[in-house]
Amino acid sequence: MKPEEEVTQDQPETSPQGREKPFRKIALLLLLLLLGVSALLWAKIFSSEKPGRPDSPPPLVRAPVQANPVVDFDPFLIPLAEKSRYAFISLSFSLELPNGQSEKELKEKMSELRGFLYDRLKEDFQKAEGIPLFQSVKDGIDRVIRLKLPGLQVKEIYIREFLAL
Repeated sequence: MKPEEEVTQDQPETSPQGREKPFRKIALLLLLLLLGVSALLWAKIFSSEKPGRPDSPPPLVRAPVQANPVVDFDPFLIPLAEKSRYAFISLSFSLELPNGQSEKELKEKMSELRGFLYDRLKEDFQKAEGIPLFQSVKDGIDRVIRLKLPGLQVKEIYIREFLAL
């Protein structure tokens, strides 16, 4: 026997059914791949339409909360009494107005109100022995604003700086 004949005899003969099996496997894999991709796309489309679970309550719609306006005053440098250990008080504060009430009126009369505030706070600080109390300063500012602008309501007075120099 020739060596070439042995090689051909060792190789199994391929039948027509044997050739069709790899094509069937490839076709089956392509079909499964196509089904998987379409299932993913379908799930993605329908999950984006319903953000919450069906048993969850509808999401709450939050109304925007409008903050009360805060009007800042430039810093004051107010002299203290001669008997005091310190010479000046540097005072900076802001006023919070309820619901935007009279903000325009306050800004229009800011310079006039500022001069009146300075004079009254200077008188109060001259009367006080040493450094005035924090709450008395707030009360003095509130009193001056109620005297000068009687229709204006102040929700809160914020003292940003209170330094004795």
